[in-house]
Amino acid sequence: ASPEQILGKKVTTASDTYSLGVLLYKLLTGHRPYRFKSPALRDIEQAIIEEQPTKPSSSVLKAEESAVATRATSKQKLARLLAGDIDTIVLKALQKEPERRYSSVEQFQKDIQRFLSGLPVSAQPDSVAYRFRKFVRRNTLVVGAATLVLLSLAGGIVASQWQARQAQRERDRARQETEKAEQVISVLNEMLSAADLTRATKKDVTVAEVLEQASQRVERDFSNQPEIAADLLATFGSTYEGLQLFDKAEAAKRKVLQLHTQMFGNQHPKVAEALHNLGEFYHIVKEDRTTAESLFTKSLSVFRAFNQPSRAFATTLNDYGVFVQDEEKYALADSLFNAALMMYRQIPGDNRREIAASLHNLALTKDWQKDLNAADSLYRESLRIQRSVYSNNNVQIAVTLGNIGFIAEGRGDFPEAERLFRESLAIRRSLLRDDHSSVVANKIKLGLFLLDHSSEFSEAEQLC
Repeated sequence: ASPEQILGKKVTTASDTYSLGVLLYKLLTGHRPYRFKSPALRDIEQAIIEEQPTKPSSSVLKAEESAVATRATSKQKLARLLAGDIDTIVLKALQKEPERRYSSVEQFQKDIQRFLSGLPVSAQPDSVAYRFRKFVRRNTLVVGAATLVLLSLAGGIVASQWQARQAQRERDRARQETEKAEQVISVLNEMLSAADLTRATKKDVTVAEVLEQASQRVERDFSNQPEIAADLLATFGSTYEGLQLFDKAEAAKRKVLQLHTQMFGNQHPKVAEALHNLGEFYHIVKEDRTTAESLFTKSLSVFRAFNQPSRAFATTLNDYGVFVQDEEKYALADSLFNAALMMYRQIPGDNRREIAASLHNLALTKDWQKDLNAADSLYRESLRIQRSVYSNNNVQIAVTLGNIGFIAEGRGDFPEAERLFRESLAIRRSLLRDDHSSVVANKIKLGLFLLDHSSEFSEAEQLC
């Protein structure tokens, strides 16, 4: 969903552009533009409304090497391929304000086509330096020859046959990497072109129709490139899920699992990740706990057999912890959250959001076991990290403040509890509509608290 859809504002063709921008981002980087603390709707909506997506090239640099493994390149090389035009095109499609995005799918498609043709894109100012860079990329041999002449005049050129062979191998690798990245972009370009053709005969074309056409192309044209097919289908599955086309989402997720199993066998992190994604789908969407648990446990079994720490492994530990926490299996949940925390702290990259979320989940487990001292300490540690990441601009901070407030109320520290409840409500009101369910619930809670523990009856009645 786009920001305007979440906020209940007018939906236009710019909303389609946004959805396709999300899709392109995931195709290129392997993950969504936003990092959700949990699959809860409030966390997803909050991220879409508030967070600015990281440039795809920067996002790739922060990812694990395994996230780009199927693209047969390193993070650094993939980042260089995405930097510049692709960053600009994707971020324009993902602008929070609809009027700042591409005005139509056709305009979006034309910019991608211009990139593939080596032409300047409309999303970037036409500076002289920018046009020159584009000329260099389209005319590498011409510019390269001129540069070599200048260098030779300046100081001469000494090159051995070994250096020439090395340079050729580097060029071959660069060309292969570029071709693979551009294959992914080409798929979206064809999707957008198909949307334009459909509009010529129909009043509207939906993102779902564009996805269906793209899925058919993947099945048809990428049968001999299963790595790329799996990446694309994983993205399509997530998008189908967001569109609430759950049968198609499940089919795509199962196909990804099948492809990874065929490529790598049963004992591989990619298989474990696919099992986790399918398990989370059955847990959250289908609410089939039996199937979800089977998939979660299979995923963890594969991750543990491979024994390689990763963000995907840690996320599976955390998500299965949430699953068993719902069943009041608190000892198991404790061990899973602690294992996830240890792994998040061990793997490279900025994992503060994930660490804060796992700390909060562990605090909830302690809270529900009435270990209030441990819960309070964990909540506060989570809150400290949350504020280092979000300042106060995130609903999860309000949730954590409210949970600490409940502990303070239970201890009889009513001034501290009131302070926390008020701060929690203020943050929610600054970020959400006043009729949002989260705001309403917080107002009622503060109102009931004031009725029980203060003389502010007039304010309490207004809140309730």
